[in-house]
Amino acid sequence: MRTADLHLNLLAILLLIFLSVWVAWSIGGVVRRLRKQSSPVQPVILWARRIALLASGVNLMYVMGLLVAIATLGQGAFARGIPPIVVALYSLPPLAVVLTLTLLGFTVLAWKGRYGSLSGRLHYSLVTSAALAFLWFLNYWDLLGFQF
Repeated sequence: MRTADLHLNLLAILLLIFLSVWVAWSIGGVVRRLRKQSSPVQPVILWARRIALLASGVNLMYVMGLLVAIATLGQGAFARGIPPIVVALYSLPPLAVVLTLTLLGFTVLAWKGRYGSLSGRLHYSLVTSAALAFLWFLNYWDLLGFQF
């Protein structure tokens, strides 16, 4: 398998994991509301989920934004320099670094404190691992920060 194919497959898997955060937790919230169950979520879990949602959203927005920019602007726009929308999108990876490090801290905290269910901690760890792999991916392709 070629490196580019491997990286595209990796990117697809990472994006699915980031999307799973939004889908799984949204469905869980709807189910709890329909069952009229209150969610006795500890503040640590609440903040950890918010950071995971934000990190996943930033990563998804960056990839989708780049794809839309490339598709709509065409290659000719890049011949004249980096379009302003792409420059704006390049501000997202440094934010992703901060959020990923925060995810890592919350993952350690969740396992040490046994916060949430085992399946919840496993999913959170998967999301954290995906965020770390995504940063590696961005760095490999020189997409981490303003490297143009």
